[in-house]
Amino acid sequence: MEAFKAEQAAYKGTIHAWLPFALALLAELVMAYVLAGMVGHLGAVTIRSAVISGLFVWAGFMVTTMLVNNAFAGARYMLTVINSGHWLVVIIVMGLVIGWMGV
Repeated sequence: MEAFKAEQAAYKGTIHAWLPFALALLAELVMAYVLAGMVGHLGAVTIRSAVISGLFVWAGFMVTTMLVNNAFAGARYMLTVINSGHWLVVIIVMGLVIGWMGV
């Protein structure tokens, strides 16, 4: 544990400290753009249609991908549950914003 703390302290103030956050922001913007494009192609853009589309994307792509990755990595299934819950909230919020804005 001390080695991990020392490694993290060494990253302070370097690109390694903020790069994961920048990549996460970029990835979520791409995800929101693609979800908005999907919802726009499905017909009328409403909060309901955007949230439902988000739920289908979550169940069909996000959860299944995490389940397979975590299974092959030998991770506990609780990690899949926690990560799936996080991404469920993220995709619902994206759907709410996309539906509210009307793409």
